[in-house]
Amino acid sequence: MKKFIILLCLLIFLSPILFSQENEVQEPPPIGIIFNVGNILEGIDSYQGGLGIKTTRDTLSWRFLVDLYYDYDAELFSTALGITREYHLFVDRISPYIGWFISTGFSYNDNQILDQTELNVPVDFGALFGLEWYLNEFLSIFAEYSVSLEYSYTSTKSEIYENQEETSLIINSGLGNKGKIGLTIYLKDMIEF
Repeated sequence: MKKFIILLCLLIFLSPILFSQENEVQEPPPIGIIFNVGNILEGIDSYQGGLGIKTTRDTLSWRFLVDLYYDYDAELFSTALGITREYHLFVDRISPYIGWFISTGFSYNDNQILDQTELNVPVDFGALFGLEWYLNEFLSIFAEYSVSLEYSYTSTKSEIYENQEETSLIINSGLGNKGKIGLTIYLKDMIEF
């Protein structure tokens, strides 16, 4: 909720600049910087966000992202690297898209109460769909949802319990936690393909 209120205040503050532009949307510039927030139903005491680069040509885009997550109460830190391929069905002020992604990373949890540490290394592959709303020629916001197949390796070490290693394969479609919102700032006329 806090993230939504911040985004809403930012849109209200920037609305005179954003909506004073012409309504026609040209083909987006070839390079953009992405700021995103995932797991939109997370609590206030945790944060997940990412930073990435988006390259666009016609209706096809590549996104390269780095996501970070930190939860102070649970003493959990994770990071992920990912590549996404978008296909925009058409380019207009509001542009729907479909695509696929692959990501990997790690998470580390140091649980002081149970006196154990846990290392998790997932590999995630999936499909996504979303909408990108071009506010003007250099700025857009997007919202998307994904479904994925995730392979994960987990190692748990403990002073009290027996050390464990396990692997899992799951279909990940968690409502809300597979949603993502973000902002793309396009670097107009910086790089030509």
